[in-house]
Amino acid sequence: MSVGGAATLDKKIGLTLESLHHSSVSDFVFPEGFGYVKNRNEVFGFRPHRFSVKPPADDSYRFRKVELVSLLKHSKPAVYVSANLPRMSELRDSPTRPLDAFESAALPRLVKDDLVVHSTDDRLRVLGSIRAGEACLACHAKKKGDLLGAFSYHLDKPGR
Repeated sequence: MSVGGAATLDKKIGLTLESLHHSSVSDFVFPEGFGYVKNRNEVFGFRPHRFSVKPPADDSYRFRKVELVSLLKHSKPAVYVSANLPRMSELRDSPTRPLDAFESAALPRLVKDDLVVHSTDDRLRVLGSIRAGEACLACHAKKKGDLLGAFSYHLDKPGR
């Protein structure tokens, strides 16, 4: 995990953010919903990637929103704009926005870190990697561990 910003990040919050991101990726990707995949064009029973529940929060922060950063579909990285939690079935035709300053600075750091955190006195910004697992390779022309996308989290610290 890479941390920056004016405020310090204690170890408990760091572990909580890692847990938040891990559960978010597991829920969004949901490998059990892949169905049968012979190749990208021959798929049966695949459930499109999506969140089924709002990512959990605890007393370390208050969840505001999470956005999906697209790295594969567009010529430049872009963030899907949606009022809902990311659902691939809804995002195909959704508008996108360019990366903001935090996302632009953090994205290259995801090459070696799975989470990049910027902490201020009252807010946390987190960019978390979505990497290719073994089950992803049949549809995504990537290698295991390659960066497929990211989640951009917006969180408030307690009392905000």
